[in-house]
Amino acid sequence: MNQRTKTHAAMLLLAGYLLGIRGGRLTLWREGETHPEQVYDIRVDTLPPADRLALRSGIRVESREELWEILENYLS
Repeated sequence: MNQRTKTHAAMLLLAGYLLGIRGGRLTLWREGETHPEQVYDIRVDTLPPADRLALRSGIRVESREELWEILENYLS
């Protein structure tokens, strides 16, 4: 995970955030918002089918640690 991603994640209070897809990239939204909080440089088409399916529905993120774990898994 790059420093920019870590810094952004550390600034978030993650209650009410969802990871999903926008423009083919992993994207973080505050629930109920139409504009993303962050678009990551992670192409969703490189992820396994089960992950893509979960992201289409939205993955609720409960903590910074959970966000870091998810991002690290997608980057590896």
